[in-house]
Amino acid sequence: MTTTNELRRAFQQKYGEKPVTILGTIAAVDENSKTCNIDDDGFMMYGIRLQSVTNAAAGILKVPKIGAQALAVKIEDGDGFMLLDCAEYEKIIINGGNNGGLINIESLVDKINTIEKDINNLKTVFKTSWTPVAQDGGAALKTAAATWADQTITQTQTEDIEDTTVTH
Repeated sequence: MTTTNELRRAFQQKYGEKPVTILGTIAAVDENSKTCNIDDDGFMMYGIRLQSVTNAAAGILKVPKIGAQALAVKIEDGDGFMLLDCAEYEKIIINGGNNGGLINIESLVDKINTIEKDINNLKTVFKTSWTPVAQDGGAALKTAAATWADQTITQTQTEDIEDTTVTH
């Protein structure tokens, strides 16, 4: 039985027509040159652009994972191809990626909830555990707030809430 790729190659040999799309597997990636190679059933296509516009400092650079299925399309009437989409990406860089990774929202919400809980605990101390005592120099407040004051909040580090797979 003849495969689609065999038909495509036979058509190319007879008529000289180049393919408009390539469906294959990512074989290699060069992030510096913003290109990749796609293996289309043993037919290797080299230098496929990761971005449609070459030398673009801004925009979106999607770096595919080696071994992932990918679709590339021909760029107008030239010989070049660009990666249209891929089943899996190593990373995505938006506008150069100089602002760090995107936020992992669940981690950020956990950190905010910890701060809110701590503030609410302090409010509870003021509402229920402390009654001002004249001439004690704040000893009653110090006693009421002692338990709260002994609980420290861990400072958030960038890596606690950052997703470095996507940078912007």
